[in-house]
Amino acid sequence: MRLTPFSSLCRFLLVLGVASTSLPLVRGQQNTGETRVGVIAGIDETVKKARLKNPAGYTEKQLKGSYTLALVRELPNLDGEKFAVPVDAEVIARKVAKELDHQGFWRAKPPQTPDFVMTVDYGRGTLPNPYTGTSGEPVDNLSDTHAIGMLRQHKTYVGLEEKIQRAGYEKLFIRMTAWKYPASPKDKPKRVWRTLMSVDDPDHRDLGVVADVMLAAGGAFFNQATEVEEAEVTKPLPNGNVHIGESVEVAPEKKWGLWTRRMSKRVWQAT
Repeated sequence: MRLTPFSSLCRFLLVLGVASTSLPLVRGQQNTGETRVGVIAGIDETVKKARLKNPAGYTEKQLKGSYTLALVRELPNLDGEKFAVPVDAEVIARKVAKELDHQGFWRAKPPQTPDFVMTVDYGRGTLPNPYTGTSGEPVDNLSDTHAIGMLRQHKTYVGLEEKIQRAGYEKLFIRMTAWKYPASPKDKPKRVWRTLMSVDDPDHRDLGVVADVMLAAGGAFFNQATEVEEAEVTKPLPNGNVHIGESVEVAPEKKWGLWTRRMSKRVWQAT
């Protein structure tokens, strides 16, 4: 039996909803006037080998595709740390869709079957350090499967110790995962690509603001693999520092996209 996009998506979300991740806390460094975005991206190892074998067969246009944004959720912090400014999952959902559109992906329209089912996790906490593993260990901050990316055996080089220490700071992060659309109810969820974007100093940054810079930095790596442990993209600091000031009521934005359902401030899910 072939599932309709709606019924298949519902089943898919039920499977994904079983697991949740919490993150520990390590205090980060202070803002320095610019935003350094760390980006770690991976693709399915089988796909990566095929691209290397036949690079001409994978044009820029062929690496894009249609998508359905299925789930956006905040991951809880193990230490109970909160955002400096509360973050609305629907705001993150809009920003993610905007960057996907900007990068050449397009939103699937029913009854079209999407190429990718997108899920997004965001939060604050300490991420697995990409610089402290050895060859053959799975990259936990890319995927919990062995199919996407492996850590490298490190050689000592200038700046490595600084990178190791900086990667251990507490982060604000957005983690986007693209899944293969399930053709059957028996299909297990399969990751196609994943991009993780992070910045330091969560005590003084508003994720709802700095998310634009993070997504812009990570956009070039959607459906691509970073060839280093962590790509570093530096951007001018957005006006996203936390200041106490007069409260201003802002009119709600219009709903967007094909599905608009607010589960809570911390979870946005397709209907």
